[in-house]
Amino acid sequence: MHKLGVQRTTALTSLRRLQAKIGLTLFDISKAGNVRSRPEAEHILANFSQIVGAYDHMYSTLGMHYKTESPSEVILSSTQTILEGFFAPYIADFYNKTPDLDLSISQIDSFFHIDQRYNEIFLCSWLDNETNEYFDYIPFYNFKQKLWASPKLIEKTGPIKILDDLKGKTLMFFNSPLPKVAKYGKKYSKYDLLKATEKTRVINVYGPRIMDVLAEQGLGIISASEETLRLTNLNLVQVLPDFEGDEIDFYVRVNKNFLPSKTCQELLKWVFESRDHALAKIGMSTNIKLKDHVRG
Repeated sequence: MHKLGVQRTTALTSLRRLQAKIGLTLFDISKAGNVRSRPEAEHILANFSQIVGAYDHMYSTLGMHYKTESPSEVILSSTQTILEGFFAPYIADFYNKTPDLDLSISQIDSFFHIDQRYNEIFLCSWLDNETNEYFDYIPFYNFKQKLWASPKLIEKTGPIKILDDLKGKTLMFFNSPLPKVAKYGKKYSKYDLLKATEKTRVINVYGPRIMDVLAEQGLGIISASEETLRLTNLNLVQVLPDFEGDEIDFYVRVNKNFLPSKTCQELLKWVFESRDHALAKIGMSTNIKLKDHVRG
């Protein structure tokens, strides 16, 4: 890629975007990142560095990575459960105190948000949370998972205190079951739950909030944190009390260049203040602080 006058990762990304935009396959790109151009693409490669520069300039003016159209505009994004439990009770008051702030709220029930805008603060769980050239990942909260079911399900099927009690029950997992090697707690993994209860039915649900609602209706047993259950007022009770799930780490992902701005700093302070207010309301707290990422 050095012959093209740009970095390898930049070149591969730009090639894929270019092909997607024009709807033609001009380059054969292997999974390993090797590129073989077709004859009709030779004139593109000859001027590739100029094309990439023009494309990146256009991309940045859309506010995707480098600059924002309005210094007062900002987007707060997260899952519906997080937005509902940690921020919804406090947003109206925040709006009243910051009349000049143009705040948008976006529900994104996904761990992957590739096209995050420059002026966007995104809270979610990240497998890859290493700081890179674009984003910082600020620790927000650790959610420990437990197993829950509705009182109507318990009344119908009887108490669920040991693994054998799961036989004949229905488990609901978010998105997809974890692979066999994934550990999920000190005593059990999700695979252990399935292996020990061969007659257990498994339903994969694509959307955490709908899974919560289905659990309330008695469809099945779910894994969730006590904090989110209580903050969203779900009518569920804990089952299999010996189950101690992993902590799911949530981060605030912020563009490095946006982070020092006054707008970003003020919103981050409010995000963490809202978290603390929400936890205090249910008699809980956390030692995770924002101070290392905020000026003053």
